[in-house]
Amino acid sequence: MSALVERDKLARLRAAIAVGIEQSERGQVVPWTPDFMDRLMRQAAENVHLGKPFKDKIIP
Repeated sequence: MSALVERDKLARLRAAIAVGIEQSERGQVVPWTPDFMDRLMRQAAENVHLGKPFKDKIIP
């Protein structure tokens, strides 16, 4: 991959991490539990079944 593409990906990753840190500092977090993970997996499977597109943020 070109250095420009890698730099852009790194900038987007850093921005996403900054958003997460800010949300955590405001207390906007969800405890990570097995039940939460199960709900995420079910929701993801349903979204795939419905043909919903992936968010660009989660595509490597």
